Amino acid sequence: MKKIAPFFVFFCSMFCHAAQAADARSISLNGILGNKAVIQINGVQHVLPVNGPRIDGVRLLSIDRDRIRIDDNGVQKTVILGGPVGTQYTQVDHPEVKIWSDQDGSFTTPGMINGHLVSFLLDTGASSVSMNENTAQSIGIDFRYKGKPIKVTTASGLANAYLITLDVVRVGDVELRNVEGAVIEGGYPVEVLLGMSFLNQLEMERKGNMIMLKKMH
Repeated sequence: MKKIAPFFVFFCSMFCHAAQAADARSISLNGILGNKAVIQINGVQHVLPVNGPRIDGVRLLSIDRDRIRIDDNGVQKTVILGGPVGTQYTQVDHPEVKIWSDQDGSFTTPGMINGHLVSFLLDTGASSVSMNENTAQSIGIDFRYKGKPIKVTTASGLANAYLITLDVVRVGDVELRNVEGAVIEGGYPVEVLLGMSFLNQLEMERKGNMIMLKKMH
């Protein structure tokens, strides 16, 4: 027994250290779409399917309305939409999110508008958070009643649009309220353009194929 004790102490020390490291991880649930969940792990967003592959040590086990069950490196946890992972979540003073470019060099990311999951395309050339009319209708924005009619320039020329105010726009841990938006008649743009009305309020830094957005206040 005396020969086993030192190894046992060493094993416990390593196990406890690993457990503490896992507890320090920041994990949050940013959206649910069918059998998939948008999960942010240490500032990086991932879309995980139920019973799909493990990403950064996390596997999605189940979805139940506004919460999910995950396996985080062998430890099962419940994550509530828009909230922390129990006591395992690490709150930061200046929320940030990392967005990686795709094969085309575009920066796309899942996010939320007024609590509804959308796909964003980061676009510094767009003055507002812009979407087509079908997207606006699907997330419950009555733009013709509440919006201000305007004209905007698109790839096809001038188009009718409506200037609106979005209650909440969220990407990862970064959330802004009362953000200027625009709804464009027709099917353009396919993805919601994450424009300067959102980006201007953040610190934006590019490192290679990654852009970091950081909320400073």
